[in-house]
Amino acid sequence: MQKNRTHVELPLSERSRLTFRYDTLRQIFQGILETGVKTYVLLIAIRVFHMNALEKSLLSSSGFAGLLCAPIVMKWMAHTSWTSMQAASFYFFIVAGCFLAAAMTHHSGTYLALIVAARFIYKQQISIMIDVYGHNYAPSERGAKLGCSMFFLATTSVLFSLLAGKWLDRHLEAYRWILFIIALSALGSAISFLKIPSRKILTNLGHHALTNFSLLWKDKLFSAIIIIWALEGIANQMTIPLRVEYVVSDRYGLCFSNHWAMLLTCVVPSLFRILSSKIWGHIFDRVSLVRMKLWINTTLLLGILFYFIPSSPFWILIGACFIGIAYGGGVIAWSLWVTKIAPEETRCDYASVSASEFGLRSFLSPFIGYALLEWTQSLHCVVTIAAIMISLSSIGFWCLRHHERLRSA
Repeated sequence: MQKNRTHVELPLSERSRLTFRYDTLRQIFQGILETGVKTYVLLIAIRVFHMNALEKSLLSSSGFAGLLCAPIVMKWMAHTSWTSMQAASFYFFIVAGCFLAAAMTHHSGTYLALIVAARFIYKQQISIMIDVYGHNYAPSERGAKLGCSMFFLATTSVLFSLLAGKWLDRHLEAYRWILFIIALSALGSAISFLKIPSRKILTNLGHHALTNFSLLWKDKLFSAIIIIWALEGIANQMTIPLRVEYVVSDRYGLCFSNHWAMLLTCVVPSLFRILSSKIWGHIFDRVSLVRMKLWINTTLLLGILFYFIPSSPFWILIGACFIGIAYGGGVIAWSLWVTKIAPEETRCDYASVSASEFGLRSFLSPFIGYALLEWTQSLHCVVTIAAIMISLSSIGFWCLRHHERLRSA
């Protein structure tokens, strides 16, 4: 790949137009890829290869390991002559190759190694895209443009979930074709990346990758937001597996069918994420980060309380709707918040640390949730703890509302 110099010289309006067009195309492909990476690889591991608990844990945690290593990978790519989108395209060509090989293998160990590699590499594009959005979109349009393109990601994800799930139920051997479709979507994403205007990754080449983490004590506002956001993030993520447990386990007396469990835990939240994403995008462009996060936290808190507390199918449905709306805003806020506080020349460094923190809490949160459930022997106690953590996060953001950098952003 040769360095693309022509895009660097494009005016902002042209960069914005091209980025929106090809990022929307990428999101359509990535809706399929994201569903495959998160859901179907694990389903195939269970149903086809009958993997044990250790193998499934490796499969599930590999994506979070990819996020944890984001600063190291970012620093390595910065030493090349590639632009950020050339690097992202390279990642996705590898992901496509891994899924294509996984579709052809009959050996569980080979499948495990290929999917672990794919999930690890897949996560590397997250911190890169934050810098691309910050550079190619004007501050007044970032949220709206991202919200609109993510509408297509969520839509494709829901459609693929429903269609591929039915296909796999009827013909288990069709898993190879599903993996092949996921590989094609990764290839489509890789090609779309190359069409997005980009520049060389900006980072301090004189520093070791791990020195990026020094931002946590050098920039007090950044570290404060990371900690406050982590409270809400852990509370949310530790309840995700418990939502499934709540509606299907005999222990809680609901015992919903698999069809209804899928609707309440996946389809309904995804649908309301789709419906709310454009609105949240406009909100991001027009209000402060603190105000938006307070609205997201309040919506998520109500969703979790409605979902778990009344023990009624109606209120579980209402809770799932609120959770989906909160997700619509949460994805946009987390994808773009660094652009509001980080200097342009170190935005990639900030983004890589943010991605690494997200990987760490995503890895630990389910363990924390189940540990609290075992310790308290009460789902309502765990939900109460999660509600307190979200409330503390909201208080923390409220305390930052007058910070000069957040007000100017």
